[in-house]
Amino acid sequence: MIATKEKFYTCKNDRAFKEIFLKEENKELLIKLLEVSLKTKIYKIKYENVERNTGNLNLKRKYFDVLLETDKGKIGIEMNARETPYLHVRNLAYQCDAYLHYVKKGKEYTDDIDILQLNLTYGMKPDENRELYSVYTVQNDKLKKYVNNFKIVEWDMDKLMEYWYHKDEEKIKEYMYLIMLDLDKEQLESIEHKDKVVTKFMKDLYEINDDPAFRLFLTEEEDQEMIHNTELKLARKEGEERGEKRGQQLGERQAKIDMAKKMLIQKEEINKIILYTGLTEDEIKRLI
Repeated sequence: MIATKEKFYTCKNDRAFKEIFLKEENKELLIKLLEVSLKTKIYKIKYENVERNTGNLNLKRKYFDVLLETDKGKIGIEMNARETPYLHVRNLAYQCDAYLHYVKKGKEYTDDIDILQLNLTYGMKPDENRELYSVYTVQNDKLKKYVNNFKIVEWDMDKLMEYWYHKDEEKIKEYMYLIMLDLDKEQLESIEHKDKVVTKFMKDLYEINDDPAFRLFLTEEEDQEMIHNTELKLARKEGEERGEKRGQQLGERQAKIDMAKKMLIQKEEINKIILYTGLTEDEIKRLI
């Protein structure tokens, strides 16, 4: 009997990401991650509630992987394990909510504090011209900004991981704190001695992978996602089958109507048309 290798959860999983980077004692890890991904120095950081109401009972709660207050402004982080058709719409809604939340707290309309969202996205559509990371702002077709403090930064994490697979040592060193997020146990062990931040990260990642309660939580979460995906697939299939059946029924009815029209042109008796088409007398008379 071949033993099944136990799954190793990396921080590509948003729950694992939160478990490590939301710890107060791991601020150094988060700061290093932000400095690499935002290309700026971070001197202070404060964790805010990662789940908050919008103030409107008709709207769903907003869930942030990480919501921070820093010397660079308000920063929300979204760990996206895969790109979906609604991903950018959803994340923009989160960012707009964060922007509104900040503006409503103040006593005047001002853009003196940056409101920034960092997206770490895996599974983006392959594109030979795709950028390693992109910066989105609100601006017109002449590149004039509408406001100065709204920004979304998105990293193509798969493109980033190509540096690792191609063994580009220079780029690996430059982006290590982003690359390490989706390295498995063996890969981390091959580099942990080179960097104390990686060593700290690996220690915490090992701990959550060794925690039965945490693994059970992730397994149940994956199971629920699989159930959800299966239900969606079955619903789509059922809808397609209903559509095919409905189309077939409409086609059969149209054939009967066409036959009835031809018989009417040939001056056939109503009773005969009813017999051959199955249409009612009223239906046939409406064709006259």
